[in-house]
Amino acid sequence: MESGQYQILRQDVAQDEAIGAATEAGARRIAEIARMVRTGIDSRSGLASDFLNQFNEAIMILDLVGDDPDMINDLRDWSLRDYHTHFRQSGFGDAALVLEAYELCPAAVRQRFDGLTNAVAGVVASAIEVLAASEEQARGAEAAALAVELRAAVARMSAIIHPSEPIHTDAEVSALFAARS
Repeated sequence: MESGQYQILRQDVAQDEAIGAATEAGARRIAEIARMVRTGIDSRSGLASDFLNQFNEAIMILDLVGDDPDMINDLRDWSLRDYHTHFRQSGFGDAALVLEAYELCPAAVRQRFDGLTNAVAGVVASAIEVLAASEEQARGAEAAALAVELRAAVARMSAIIHPSEPIHTDAEVSALFAARS
């Protein structure tokens, strides 16, 4: 049985799908760009999953804080790059196409994605403050809890990017990895 959180998230994703592309021409162009580039653009949303890498970097640092409390210094160096800046600075040869697809993304979907992106950046900023003020012995546990929160937020962002992909709970993902071991 799905938890209420995931049911609500699926409803949100279904609503995004119902909104559809702003125009038929826009939808066709997004699909064309998605076939052309290698950066993981979803053909329905027009958004690229590569953008989430910067959040995954913050999660990785949070995971390391338990073993090395000084990693908080690396987390202090982390800062969000907005979607345009991220891809302009990425070195991707297809950055212009990625940004074109972003602009063709339905406005309601893009606004929701950008709003969540800014909220998640706020979580990271709060994490930095909390961890910097915490006792070194407690830092690992606090970092682990913040990493869990950040992973959930990244999963919500990914659901906006890829509205047709199933959403898995942490337990389901852990079970998949356990089955492969």
